[in-house]
Amino acid sequence: VEAVPVMSCSPPMRWLVIATLVATAAAAPAEVDGPSLAQAMRDGRPFFLKFDTAPCQRCRELDGAWAELAGEYPGLIGRVDCTRSPDVCAARQIAFDPDEPVPTLKFWSGTAFRVYTGPHEIEYFRVYLRRKVQSEEVSERLDTALRPISADELSRAWRLALSLGRLLVACAAAV
Repeated sequence: VEAVPVMSCSPPMRWLVIATLVATAAAAPAEVDGPSLAQAMRDGRPFFLKFDTAPCQRCRELDGAWAELAGEYPGLIGRVDCTRSPDVCAARQIAFDPDEPVPTLKFWSGTAFRVYTGPHEIEYFRVYLRRKVQSEEVSERLDTALRPISADELSRAWRLALSLGRLLVACAAAV
């Protein structure tokens, strides 16, 4: 990642560039399809999935919280797009009301799916995940399930942070 050239450092442009860099650096939930779900289940890896569909407004409203959780629990948060993977959703008994679709959240403990029925707010997700991760059924599987951050990922994050720093210095000097 190269330093972002700053031609004009007007406040709107500055925030647009900063928001783009931050969004690029943010963790994202794993996109899960049939083969990747089957492999994770065979491996006994625990994960928390959001089953959603493109036209679902309530599903889109959870995207930010879901991305934030993915950063806090790397390798544990995923998303299944039921528009692209209808077979996966059908196999998990996921159905959307066409008049009022809502996302379905399920936690795979490594042995069984559990439907999340709590409020769709990040603080409740955090409490739920903390409990699940600390449970004996799940905690014994986490040591092998969560992968450490790779050198490439760490290097990419470092380069993005340096670019952001250079951008801010350039913008401060231009003001």
